[in-house]
Amino acid sequence: MEQNAKQKEQNGLGKLLARVLVLGISAQILLGIFWIICSFSSFREYGESFFLLKATESLVLDEYEGILYVLAMKASSAVAGLFSMPWYCPLYFLQLFAAGGSAHLFLRALPAYEGSKWPVKLWAVLAFVTFPAAAQSHLAVLPISFASSAFLASLGLILRQKGEKKGRWDGPAARLSILGVLYLVEMLLWPKFGFFGALLLLLYAIYEILFGKNEAGDEGVRDGKRVFLLSVLTAAFLGLVPVIYGLTVREGAHGRTYDTVQAAALRRYAWHDLAALYPEWPAELKDALSQEEIALLGRFPGEIPQILGKVDVKYGKEKARSIYGALAKVAHRRLFRQNAGEIIKDMALYAFTPASDLFLLGSTGHETLERRNLEQMRRSAPLLADVYVKAGGFCFLAMLLFVAFGEGKTLLGKSRRERWNVVKRWTFFWIVGAAFVLYFTYQGGGIMDAKCVLVLTAFWLFAGVGNIFKALEK
Repeated sequence: MEQNAKQKEQNGLGKLLARVLVLGISAQILLGIFWIICSFSSFREYGESFFLLKATESLVLDEYEGILYVLAMKASSAVAGLFSMPWYCPLYFLQLFAAGGSAHLFLRALPAYEGSKWPVKLWAVLAFVTFPAAAQSHLAVLPISFASSAFLASLGLILRQKGEKKGRWDGPAARLSILGVLYLVEMLLWPKFGFFGALLLLLYAIYEILFGKNEAGDEGVRDGKRVFLLSVLTAAFLGLVPVIYGLTVREGAHGRTYDTVQAAALRRYAWHDLAALYPEWPAELKDALSQEEIALLGRFPGEIPQILGKVDVKYGKEKARSIYGALAKVAHRRLFRQNAGEIIKDMALYAFTPASDLFLLGSTGHETLERRNLEQMRRSAPLLADVYVKAGGFCFLAMLLFVAFGEGKTLLGKSRRERWNVVKRWTFFWIVGAAFVLYFTYQGGGIMDAKCVLVLTAFWLFAGVGNIFKALEK
């Protein structure tokens, strides 16, 4: 009796918190819609957007760009010419539409979402589309929006419930093939996402081989033909997609440094102290750059690929790699404590974006792109953008606490099967999320950009919406 009373009290608290969070997310959705309307006709001036514009003129791409996104830009320009509107407006519309569609596919993994009426589904989809970093990316000439949408669609395919009615495209081989095609799409949209597409393909293949059902319907039983087919499909996509991508690009075409591990390490460990390390530079690096270029290196890491591109042109890819590797080792040794602190901060900020914006916008102690991102958002509606970003941060922080409450309650008080489902789902999310955090922390060149981890924010939203549905249906 006492236990039932305690359970009712917890359920009542969960419903209250869920209703408050629904109000908060609804406010974010309204602010996001108003910001999108006010900003739809504006072009946001990101450095990568100008490189992409250059690529549309010649269709010559370097390893930082994807051919599919450049073609989408050209198509947008052609459509806009028919309706006398800015060339990027059709692109924004397509990015918003793709984001909504991918959110729907992702949310279908929640049984409560599938059983909801269309206004509830629309509310959940808009929650995904309108959190500030997402809306900012959907209304920008950047491939991160389309690439994230393709990745979320892949996740939705994997997470579909086992109890659903199966069709011809629901078998493991068919799903693996679709994942392979989406991996190619992600690679050709934004090459950085190729790593995540390959990781998802590999994780799904391993899961199906080890735990999937055989033809008799038994789980975890190794079927020789199934294992062989899945292994061949996985190997084929992992081998062919990089080859197809390689046919669409020309390394160093735009004068930027080759995208190598050594160049990324140099950006990560030394971007703010490259000039200060001048006495320990390799002689070849000193000879390749002027004093003006050396002075520019420490101002902003986004300029490093362009400036160091001269080194790659002069010495070639392999020699440049050895130069960058040698200097990265020096920076790592000399600045280990400073770098360790910045790496830990970047990882934490990525993991809890956009709640981390509340800390970043009020602090000057850690260099990130968030202030520059806010400046771009404020171009059309300054006051609205300020309120929108802060409200989104507080709403997301509240949702994190609600997720901890809901998932903790499940782990402590539900059946073994429900506890196992929570552990399994979060293990998968944490593996994929950790890959995003580690990759962009390392590749980011010492400066954090929340736009890169839209997928990670979607994981938290997925858990938040799922717990809201669970709390309100009791």
